[in-house]
Amino acid sequence: MDTFEPVEIEAVLMSMLTPMRQYLVDMDMGDYYWVSPQGRYLVERKTSSEIIADSGGRIDDQLRRYINNENVDLVTLLIEGEITEAPGTNKSIGWTQTGRSHGKLQARNFAKPYNAVMGWLWSLQTQWNIKIVYSEGMIESARVIGNMVVKSHQPVHTSLGPYQNRRADLKMPSTFMETILGVSNLEVDPKTKKYVRRRGVGEKTALKILTHYSTPQDAFNAPWADMEALVGKETAAVFFAGIGRYQ
Repeated sequence: MDTFEPVEIEAVLMSMLTPMRQYLVDMDMGDYYWVSPQGRYLVERKTSSEIIADSGGRIDDQLRRYINNENVDLVTLLIEGEITEAPGTNKSIGWTQTGRSHGKLQARNFAKPYNAVMGWLWSLQTQWNIKIVYSEGMIESARVIGNMVVKSHQPVHTSLGPYQNRRADLKMPSTFMETILGVSNLEVDPKTKKYVRRRGVGEKTALKILTHYSTPQDAFNAPWADMEALVGKETAAVFFAGIGRYQ
């Protein structure tokens, strides 16, 4: 464990294994690092407020260094607390414990859009192959880390063949799909003289766009030629027209 990690976590870990303190951050090895027969593991511990405040910035730089480290096989981001959306505002709320062990949860409001934070976390898993786990606070974080270390040292069963570690299928945030599906052209109905929605993109196209660009904002700002190569010239024109972009 890194030299500057809390003693509360070390105390719990000592009941499960034998932690050693080193300057891991200086070696781009996160907050916790260990080697087992199954690989070389790194865990970076952040509070939910840190995730909201620094997502796409300083934390991005940290994680990029970790995944490029030749001495690391699997990067895990451990988030303490919970990230929620302020009702009706699309603003982010970070819930963290007030105490260093079992304190009450306290909310901290941020101006950063909730969809942006969720999109960033989703891209970490799908594009960077970073595992994300959550805990309520420091004590639970220590137990999570300890369990990860113990499980990584367990022998692989061979009676029925090796058991593969299967990651559950990631589900696209529904708000992103709704945003893309909601993009359509407004035309004037010749009979009623009112604006009506005529054309947009379907579910398959929306999924294709989000799989490639991760978030609606990235898709909206994509180069025109790139979008044409992805979904075709006609569909790209319809999509961009729906957000007011024209060649």
